[in-house]
Amino acid sequence: MNLFFKQSADQESVEAPSIIFIPGEYFFVEQVLAIDELAEKDLDSFAEIKLEGVSPFPLDQLYWGYVYNKINHSLFLYAMYVGRLSAEEANKILSDEVSYIFPSFLAALEYQYSEPTINFIASGNSLSAVFWNGNEPFPLQIETIPVKESLDQSREELLKTLDVQNFAIEPGFWKLEKAEILPNRSVRFENSYHSGSEESSKPNHTFELNGKEGSTWDADIRSREITRLKYKEQKITRIIWIAGLSVLVVFGLLVVGEVFGLIGKIYLNTKESRFSAQASKVKLIEGQESLAQKIEQISKRNYTPFQMLELLNDSRPKNVYFTSITLGNENNVILDGASASVDDLNKYTDDLHKTQLIEKFEVSQIASRQGRVTFKMDVKFNPPKTPVEEPIVPKTDNDLNEGSDLKDQEVEKKEEPQAPKAAIVEEQSTE
Repeated sequence: MNLFFKQSADQESVEAPSIIFIPGEYFFVEQVLAIDELAEKDLDSFAEIKLEGVSPFPLDQLYWGYVYNKINHSLFLYAMYVGRLSAEEANKILSDEVSYIFPSFLAALEYQYSEPTINFIASGNSLSAVFWNGNEPFPLQIETIPVKESLDQSREELLKTLDVQNFAIEPGFWKLEKAEILPNRSVRFENSYHSGSEESSKPNHTFELNGKEGSTWDADIRSREITRLKYKEQKITRIIWIAGLSVLVVFGLLVVGEVFGLIGKIYLNTKESRFSAQASKVKLIEGQESLAQKIEQISKRNYTPFQMLELLNDSRPKNVYFTSITLGNENNVILDGASASVDDLNKYTDDLHKTQLIEKFEVSQIASRQGRVTFKMDVKFNPPKTPVEEPIVPKTDNDLNEGSDLKDQEVEKKEEPQAPKAAIVEEQSTE
C-alpha cells in the first residue's frame, strides 16, 4: 500500500520543493485551549504537556504537529505512533528533498458552518469525515478511511460508521486539488467541491499556512529539532537575499547622499560655530530637566517592592508559589514560579485579570517537570494615584508662643537617647 502522495509547487519541475501527506487514519486529533497570555514561543512546550496527558506513547515515539488560532487561542493537535511507518518510509520523510510533511486531513481546516455539520474531504488515497460545531476554527473530530474503489462509494461506507447525532450531513465531498508552496514558504491548500458525478457551483475552498510566522513548521509532523532548524535556514536564506538587494539600494543612496552631503557640509560649517557656543549650556539644562523628571517618576508613579509583592500575593492560589523574584523598572516585577497543575496557573491568571491594578502581564517558559508546572511571569502594574499633599496651615502668634515655651521645657528636660534610625527600619521590616 502506498502510504504517501506528494504535490510540488511546480508539477513540471523535478527539483521543485515537495509536500508529503500521510494518511489521516494513522493520526489521533485533539483540540485544546491555550492560556491567553501564553507567548507564541512557548506553544511547543504547551503542546508537549497536552500530548503527554492524552497519548499512551512518550513524545520521542510520536510524529506530531499542531495549528494555532490566534483569535481564540486554541490549538488543533494531531499525532501518530512512529511504529506505523517502516524504516524505509521513515527515512523517506526525513529526506532533505522534502519541504513539509502533513497529515492528509490538514487541508480540511477553516471551513465555516452556521450549525453542527459533517463534511467530507478526499486527500490522495484517504477520505476524511470532519465534524464541525458551527463557527469554530477547528473541527471537533476527524474520522479517516483509505479509499478502496470510488470516492462516492467510500463516502457511503464511511458515513455508515459515523455517529452523526445532531449533525447535518453536507452532500457530496471536497477534494484537495493543489498544495502549493509560495515564495515566502507559506503553503496554500485548494479544495474543489464534487456532488455525485457532476461538479457543484460552490467556489473552491482555500486555506493557507503562514510560512513567514513559522506556522508551516508548527504543522510539520517531524521532530521539533528538525523543523526549527529548517525554519532558521529559511530565515537565513531570506535574510541573505534581502541583504543583497539592500546593498544595491544602499549603494545608490550613497551616491545621491554624497552629492547632497557636499552641499549640506558647506551650510553646516557656517552654523557649527554658533551651535558649539551654546551646546554646553543646552546640555546642562537638558540634564537637569531629565534628572527632575526621573525623581518625580520615582516618588509619585512607582509602587514599593513590598506593595507589588503584596498585590501579587493577594490573588495567588494555595498551589501556586514563587521561586524567585526580580524587580524591573517602573512598577515591573519578573517572577519565576511553580504550580501543582496548569489549572492552578490558569486560575491565578484569571484572578489577576480581575484586578484593576495591573496594566499587563505575560506568562512564558511553561514546562512540566517532576509532577509540577514551572513558569515565568512578567507583570507591569498601573501607576499608583498621586498622593494628595496636606495643606500648610499658617501658625498664629499663640502657636508661636506655645512653641517657644515647649522649646524651653525641652532644653531643661534630660531625655534618654533615642534608638538609631537603622533599628527602627529593621523593626518595621520585621513586622
